[in-house]
Amino acid sequence: MIRSYAFTNQGRLYGRDIELFLMPTLLADTNLFLWVDLESPTEQETITILEKVFHFHPVSITDCITESESPKVEEYIPREGELFSPYLFMVIHEVDYSRQDGVFATNELNFFLGRNFLVTYHRGPNRSVQAVEGRVLKGTTPIARAPDRLAYHLIDSVVDNYKPALEELSLEVAELEEEVLENPGPIILNRILQIKREVMHLTKNNWATARGSSTVCTWRIQNDPPPSSAILPGSV
Repeated sequence: MIRSYAFTNQGRLYGRDIELFLMPTLLADTNLFLWVDLESPTEQETITILEKVFHFHPVSITDCITESESPKVEEYIPREGELFSPYLFMVIHEVDYSRQDGVFATNELNFFLGRNFLVTYHRGPNRSVQAVEGRVLKGTTPIARAPDRLAYHLIDSVVDNYKPALEELSLEVAELEEEVLENPGPIILNRILQIKREVMHLTKNNWATARGSSTVCTWRIQNDPPPSSAILPGSV
C-alpha cells in the first residue's frame, strides 16, 4: 500500500494520494515536500517508489527490504552520475503490543529523509505512523512544515510507545518477585529472567531510537535548512 502527501513549507496539505508520474514534478518544487509511506508494499510498489521515483542507492534499498534487529543510520551523498539527492537512511524499531508468544517484540520502521522528502517503509500497520498521520491530516499542529520535523515527530512517537510496555513489564516483575517468595520454583524464576531480558531488549531499542532524533537534528543543521524547518528542543 502506498500513501502519499504533499505539504507546503507552511505545513498545509497540498495534495494526497499523489499520482506516481507527478511525484518528480512535485519534488522539483522548492515550496513543497513529499511524504510517501509504504505499508507492506508489493515488490512492484517498492521498485517504483524507491528505485524509479527517488533513485535511492541500491545498498539502502537492500537494507530497507531486508529485516534486521539492529538499528542503522547511514548518510548517502550522490557521486557523479548518481541521480538521487542527499539523504539520511535510518532503521529504527517500534514496540509491538500484540505480545505474540507472550513477549513484546519490535517491528522495523525505515526512513529515507531528504531536504524535500520523507519516505517511510514498514511491514504491517505502524502505531506511530498512524498517530502522526492523523495529527497531520487534522492540521491541529504545524508538524508538517518540513520533512525533518515530520521524521522527528515519528521518532518521538516511537520512543513514547516504549514507556507503557516497559511499565507493564516492571509491574509483572514486581508481582512475580513477590510470588517467588511465597512459592519459589524454577518456572517463576525463569519467567522473571525472561521478562528482564525483554526489558533489556526494549530499553536498548528505545535508547537507539532516541538517538535517532538527535541524528535527524544534526543532519538537518549540517545541510543548511531554511529557518522554518529548524528543530530545537522544546520547539516541537
